[in-house]
Amino acid sequence: MTYRIALGGIYIESSTFTPYVSDRRDFTILEGEALLALYPWLKDFPEAECIPLIRARALPGGVVKRAFVAEWLEAFTKHWEALAKDKAADGLFLDLHGAMSFEGSEDAEGDLLRTIRRLTGPECCISASMDLHGNVSDALFETADFLTAYRTAPHVDEAETQKRAFAKLLEIIGNQRKDLVRSKVDLPILLSGEMSSTECEPGKSLYGKIDEIVKKDKITDASIWMGFPWADQPRSHAVVAVTGYEREKTEKEAMDLAAYFWARREDFHFAAPAESPEEACRTALRSPFKPFFISDTGDNPGAGGAGDRVDLLKTFLRLYKEEASCKKVLFASVHDEESVKALETAAKGETVCLEIGGKSSPDADAALETKALVKHLYEDSSSGASAVLGIGNIDLVLTSKRIQFSTARHFQNAGLADFAAYDIVAVKMGYLEPDLSRAAAGRVMALSPGAADQNLSNLPFTRLAEPIYPLQKDFEAKLEVLSCSAGSAGQDPFKK
Repeated sequence: MTYRIALGGIYIESSTFTPYVSDRRDFTILEGEALLALYPWLKDFPEAECIPLIRARALPGGVVKRAFVAEWLEAFTKHWEALAKDKAADGLFLDLHGAMSFEGSEDAEGDLLRTIRRLTGPECCISASMDLHGNVSDALFETADFLTAYRTAPHVDEAETQKRAFAKLLEIIGNQRKDLVRSKVDLPILLSGEMSSTECEPGKSLYGKIDEIVKKDKITDASIWMGFPWADQPRSHAVVAVTGYEREKTEKEAMDLAAYFWARREDFHFAAPAESPEEACRTALRSPFKPFFISDTGDNPGAGGAGDRVDLLKTFLRLYKEEASCKKVLFASVHDEESVKALETAAKGETVCLEIGGKSSPDADAALETKALVKHLYEDSSSGASAVLGIGNIDLVLTSKRIQFSTARHFQNAGLADFAAYDIVAVKMGYLEPDLSRAAAGRVMALSPGAADQNLSNLPFTRLAEPIYPLQKDFEAKLEVLSCSAGSAGQDPFKK
């Protein structure tokens, strides 16, 4: 039997603490064959007739302009209506992050799913793949038929998760949703993103339990969402969910998994050594290891940071002078479209005076005033027009687009293919992504200020569902299960 499956999505992680506002310019939009090509694993499902709708994806940023979300939804609706004129779809696969925010909404994915459900009707089966740092509200959980999350951080199983969500969608349709039950438990836990690594304990053991659960009779999937800590919203907290074909079993497994998570909450720690910005810079300068990586965690564009803070750079320059260091250093990068534009007419080898960074900061002293040598001008799709500058032995990459230098390819595009030849490399991220982790002889996370501050108590939360660990610690969690019956499509949730 052939099933008609529509595909689409909107994918972004939004910090509500960043001054940056995400808009259409930040998103890559795919439709038609280009969208289908994004999922090469579709060839493994000959029983599915796949119809592309629209998918938009952006680097983590700030709250999204409502006008762009409306634009995306209008395009999605037009594609769906054109599809329905031919023949109704049996299912819809959505590629989501789960931590989007847009103007006027505290539950972006939940609000969108309810709108989409009104469009598709209850007969269409909806499945979504999500980042494990997504936030799962009751509305989202009740409206979709199936949700599943990545099981690794750093995220190396994105394609695997998408394929699983698609496969389960076909399975559920083939079973006509008969006896399908989804059970969710909210946990009052909100951990810093850099405490959620699945490569070390207790995250490794926590996510290892999923393999045990899904092997059990009548269980088809289990997921753990750590939640997104830099969104000041009631839905920002950890969630576990189990899907299967017997309510008693899904609820038991969900409660057992939640209880284990809660019991291990105090065991979570940073995935790498973490120090104050000053301590981190001194550690790097005095380390015998090469290359030694410093993560500017608070201004991480990969978590929604503006990417233009120069606090850490200023601290490093001061200590570099104090230590009389001659180490070769690379800072990649600072987002500063204005400074890059000022370099349009500069020649290689020219010395220029610039006020670097701080364009989005309200602080008057946010920028770095410096003389720098123009070493290289380039442009690519990720960073836009960009420049490599030299401040003595310190190289600095300026970009006109927000970017996280997370892969070897980003360095190669900047003409820095041999980035491992530097003594010290500073990047704006948390835990190192795989390419950098493999290259690093040593590492430290600088607990720097910014929209992705790792110390959550530094952030001005007002909307969280409290109490929540670790902002509050002296309380006992009241764990409850929310289950949705087969084919309820958000219409018939029942609470235990």
